[in-house]
Amino acid sequence: IPGLKWFLEHLFNLCFSALGGFWVYSEQQFSRKPWACAHSDIGDPSLRQCVDERTHNLWGVLRYALVYWACRAMVLALMNLKQAPIFVFGTPLREARAESGRGCWARMGLDIHVYLAWMAMLGACICIEVYMLLPSMKGLDWTTTCGMDLLGGIAGLPQEQGVCTQSSQMLTFKCVTCLSTVLAGWVLVFLGALVDVYFIFYLAASMIGGVMGHRRGLNDLKNPTKPVDLREGSGREALIFERTFGPGWQQIWKVMVKGLCQESLISPNQAAGLVHAAGISMGSEPHRGQAQKPINLTRFPRLAAERLAFFFQSLKWVENNKETGSAFDTATDALTGDGFDVGSIPSLTQIIPA
Repeated sequence: IPGLKWFLEHLFNLCFSALGGFWVYSEQQFSRKPWACAHSDIGDPSLRQCVDERTHNLWGVLRYALVYWACRAMVLALMNLKQAPIFVFGTPLREARAESGRGCWARMGLDIHVYLAWMAMLGACICIEVYMLLPSMKGLDWTTTCGMDLLGGIAGLPQEQGVCTQSSQMLTFKCVTCLSTVLAGWVLVFLGALVDVYFIFYLAASMIGGVMGHRRGLNDLKNPTKPVDLREGSGREALIFERTFGPGWQQIWKVMVKGLCQESLISPNQAAGLVHAAGISMGSEPHRGQAQKPINLTRFPRLAAERLAFFFQSLKWVENNKETGSAFDTATDALTGDGFDVGSIPSLTQIIPA
């Protein structure tokens, strides 16, 4: 709930913005274009009246606006400065934070990357608005199209004769139609300027996320063509399974297979084959039968195969996550280990995220 401090800060920001805007407006040096230069953005050098004399002293013209926006940027930074942590993060010991990769330099580097990414996306939005949206409405304004000199010297456009020039024409059908058409066009441009940041964000997120996912191997998470070797003591997936879930990994595998069978994703015969591949049977009796072989997931229904492929890819991620201070420890983190801690259950699932 906003308190007195929040109210005073925003009241100060509002008053400062209003007074600063009035100060900048009081120092304005607006000038109208001559008629001969009405359709030129840079002016015709051959015509002396098209050369803007204010360009010879840009600092004298723009200094008030530059000072105002610099002060606004400082106020924005001070009002959004973190004065207290949002939540408890890590441990208070500097050594522990450094070992777990949560030092101040690492956090500062991450913040800089985030700020640079947002600046790049906002810069792309500004380029789209300046070079695509605004030029689409060039010459379509109330002064040029309808002859209504509403903003006077602020817009800098020369006066035009049109259907709204005289005060007696303001309520005529031609004037109302012209004003409404121009207004509708500028509303569309304004709405486009509001929503373009979302398109730029999703485009950048998809491109950067695709590159990051490819580098981390996430584009191959649901690949059922890779064989799954659950032969006890020799199979690669069996060894990873045992390190992750402890000596009772085969019982956990049986529960997973039964779950797939109960959801009708695989048949009972297929469930028995999956369980036998790990050297156990569906019942309580010991497994007896043909030699164990790697599992070919392509022989199973698509959804069940993708779930199992995603699960075993997650197991490999747990095995490779040893660079940070939160590396997986079989002695305490394995679900069936002797020293298992309930608070360290690995984040593994065979439910594929959408």
